[in-house]
Amino acid sequence: MIKYIFCSVFFLITAYFSYAEEDRIGLENRLNYLESEIAKVSRNLTEISSNNETKNQKSYSDLYAKIVDIEERLRELNGKLEHVEYTSKQLIGKLSNLTEDINYRFTKLERSKDSREQVGDLRDGIKMFEDGKYRDARESLHSYIKIAQGNDKGEAYYWMGKCYMEENIYKEAGTYFLKSYKYYPSNSKATDSLLNLAISLKKLDKRNRACSILSRLDLEYPNRSKDQKELSKQEQDFLKCS
Repeated sequence: MIKYIFCSVFFLITAYFSYAEEDRIGLENRLNYLESEIAKVSRNLTEISSNNETKNQKSYSDLYAKIVDIEERLRELNGKLEHVEYTSKQLIGKLSNLTEDINYRFTKLERSKDSREQVGDLRDGIKMFEDGKYRDARESLHSYIKIAQGNDKGEAYYWMGKCYMEENIYKEAGTYFLKSYKYYPSNSKATDSLLNLAISLKKLDKRNRACSILSRLDLEYPNRSKDQKELSKQEQDFLKCS
């Protein structure tokens, strides 16, 4: 889209330059013509003035009037020529600024594209997790989180938590489960994040907080899947939540 706009603007400005150049050449040709006319009239004036004859007085007046008219036209043409040159310089400056801005935007887009290609996507991290490569999965997910947005980022937080949980690092696991639910409560793994947060808290011997999370899960997501409800019930029974 940016490239299309740039090409359109460049075409319009190039067309204007072509027109302005033709206009400038035309004005210069008219100026040259008028200057030659002035030279011709000046020669005639000199001849008439040197004769100093009464019969030439009318011719002298006519030629003088013609010179005044030509000079006025010259001033007008010079003004138009200066305006054309001034406008051309301004447009050249604007085109230069626009070119720099477009180049900057293209470079930024290319860098963003390269960055995304280098870090891969969420599926790469999940695949590593499923293969039991938890550290590699965490590194991949960490890179992905830097560029992810919205619910995709919430889901990535969940998988980061799962990696830490498999490595028995429950405090870090709970941190990422909480981020997944807290910042992106509508992401597809929000309910799983709350359930696993409760399990992480249980592993850290924080039973009361785990029970509180399970109660929130029931309250905020009453329409979650049957399997999730059963798992939640099992955890509540184990923790003896009231």
